[in-house]
Amino acid sequence: MSFVKKIKKKSGTYLCEVEGYRDENGKVKHRFIRSLGKLDEQGNSIPRMKIEHVQAERVRLHGPVHALCRVTEDIGLEDILETYTPEILTLIYSHILRPESLNNITRVLNWLDTEEVGLRLPVSRKRFEKAMDYLTHHIQNIERELYPVIEERCAATTLFYDLTDIYFYGTSVWMARAGYNSHHTSLPQIGIGLAVESDHGIPLFHHLFDGNVFDAKTFPIIIQRLQEWEREKCTLIFDRGIATKATIKTAIDHGFSVIACLALRGKIKQIARDTAATLDSRHMVQLSSVFILAREVRHTLWGMPVRLIVCVNEPLQQEIRQRRYRELTGAVKRLEEGLPCKKGCEKYLKEEGGSYSIDHAVLHQKEQYDGIYVIITTTDIPREKVIQKYFERDRIEKAFRMLKNSVSIRPVRHWLMGKVKAHVFICYLAYLHLSWMEMLLKEKEITMSARKALQTLESIYRIKLTDTHTGMSTMRTVPLTTEQEKVYEALNLLS
Repeated sequence: MSFVKKIKKKSGTYLCEVEGYRDENGKVKHRFIRSLGKLDEQGNSIPRMKIEHVQAERVRLHGPVHALCRVTEDIGLEDILETYTPEILTLIYSHILRPESLNNITRVLNWLDTEEVGLRLPVSRKRFEKAMDYLTHHIQNIERELYPVIEERCAATTLFYDLTDIYFYGTSVWMARAGYNSHHTSLPQIGIGLAVESDHGIPLFHHLFDGNVFDAKTFPIIIQRLQEWEREKCTLIFDRGIATKATIKTAIDHGFSVIACLALRGKIKQIARDTAATLDSRHMVQLSSVFILAREVRHTLWGMPVRLIVCVNEPLQQEIRQRRYRELTGAVKRLEEGLPCKKGCEKYLKEEGGSYSIDHAVLHQKEQYDGIYVIITTTDIPREKVIQKYFERDRIEKAFRMLKNSVSIRPVRHWLMGKVKAHVFICYLAYLHLSWMEMLLKEKEITMSARKALQTLESIYRIKLTDTHTGMSTMRTVPLTTEQEKVYEALNLLS
């Protein structure tokens, strides 16, 4: 009976098929039958093939999938998901690399390295639908189980919270309502509240709201989610759409510090105008590559002592005024031609004898508040740090951009609310992978976005080679370039 024998040489370990026999003295020896190939560095068999007999049977995208699997392993998502893991990971990776609808899921299976994901083929669309149904009922549990992983890697002492919306072209999603802030006011939408930590933009949790809920009304639920996370004594940073007397007092009552931008109205508007008039070069603060003016004033607001920091961004102020003036001059021209002008321009225009012009008195009143921010804080952080932390909220704006652009949270191709929730969560997990990857790259001092890193790995394919003469097959991966090796090293994929 034949068996496989390993033969070690300086050039590597080779495999051959041999059979045992006894010589004339009765000693057991091995008779060589044929060469089977050699072992690679991982101990996998590489069959011996003649180039003229080799045929490439299957080519799958491997590099980006391998990198994403590494992130999945790092955050422990496979163990958390437990059920339908390969199907859910396939949907997540697809949203990151080449988004497809469930109707076109077979396209994903044709280019994705399903072996790396652990997905057994063939698999039907029905299986992916069941995976989404499973996900719908476990969203908050999965987020909760991710908390310890995030807390271990990130300080998470400062959190950003904000709200965005996604709109629908149908009317059957019961949470979808006409919103207040959407550019698509005629379309139904749902709100997505998102909390991220400040250092890397790692998402902590998300929550869906009816599309017609004001931003500030979402805050009590977010406080509840933070209590689930058992995180107190951290600083919450949010924008003027959320910053009201009620939200700020709620945050303080629950033990959180606050950095927020206040809407310019009432008493705050007067403080902003009076303080801005006193600012000069002594109040200069550097904000990234821009210098702004900022002055702190102590004030009693809503019955409690607070620190208010009035900021004037002069470059932004000039940009706002020039943009507005261009719009108003264009509006005058359109009205004189009998055409409608942009909504909101009418209040800055006046008509005399059928002729339109800019009402400079009204315009001057508006211009007094251009580029002015009033930041409230209950922390004892120095003025410059408060300003920097507030303007770092661009991280959550980046998160929303990545959700809408990089992982294609819209268009939403589902009409049942359960599927919509699963779709949003899949996109949320996709963003988690991208932000986590950027953290790993940054730790290795690689100044490259996750999107750019994945694009760098796109030329790494796994190819199935078959010897048409012997029928033996092997899987081979395209060799790495120097740049690809750096990304692999940062993600711990070379060990």
